[in-house]
Amino acid sequence: MHKFLVNSELPYISTIGPKLFKLKDGRLRTVLSPLVLIYNKDEEVLKNSLKKLIVDIDPESKEVKHYEVEFPDGYVDKYLTDMLSYPPNLLHLDSDGLDYYTFPYSDSVFIYRDSTLVAKSVFKTFRQLKFSGSEFVTKTFPGTGQMYATYDLKKESAATLELLIDKEKKFFLLIRKLNETGNGENTYRRTKNYLFSCYSLDFEPLGELEFSYKPGVDLENYFLTSEGLFINKPEQASEDEYEFYKIDLSGFGD
Repeated sequence: MHKFLVNSELPYISTIGPKLFKLKDGRLRTVLSPLVLIYNKDEEVLKNSLKKLIVDIDPESKEVKHYEVEFPDGYVDKYLTDMLSYPPNLLHLDSDGLDYYTFPYSDSVFIYRDSTLVAKSVFKTFRQLKFSGSEFVTKTFPGTGQMYATYDLKKESAATLELLIDKEKKFFLLIRKLNETGNGENTYRRTKNYLFSCYSLDFEPLGELEFSYKPGVDLENYFLTSEGLFINKPEQASEDEYEFYKIDLSGFGD
């Protein structure tokens, strides 16, 4: 294990994102999450917290560099105080030296080479998506009556969750949440609907698959391999095993 301390120049930036990419030159790259959104409602502070979200770490010299990433037009003004609207998702392709950024409430994809924006595009879909953001809701722990609060997507809201790539078959896979359906009073009691969309490397749509999780279960884990897309089964038969569905995507490749 190689352990080192990252000293950030940005006091309002908190956690390093779940993805940490190792670049060819040995640097590490990830996306930071602005904790200030929880504690501060001052708009200027919030806007400043969204700058320089991308961080490069040199494990040898301990040097840390921050980069800004542009947001889609009107995105920050509309979703500034929305807890689930940040940070952008990063897909890094070291073979091309490119970073692909997608945003929770947008179909846009922005392509960077290090700190320079080189292209913008849109992931088109055959569905009518409605990005309406999240809401603050209170819930009760089953059987205890204890209350807690959380941010959830609104019932009708779509969200862009993840951009993956099949390097061998040369296509992108975009995972979106479409909305929730049913009469349940909260997300746990409603059906969750998802859309898996395949695109060429030029962002042309190749095909889509809808998938739903009934009340009480949800999409928790997924990964893409040469064999296809793996997603967790809605219900697990045993506490000692964790099972996945495998979706064959070979028909979408070159």
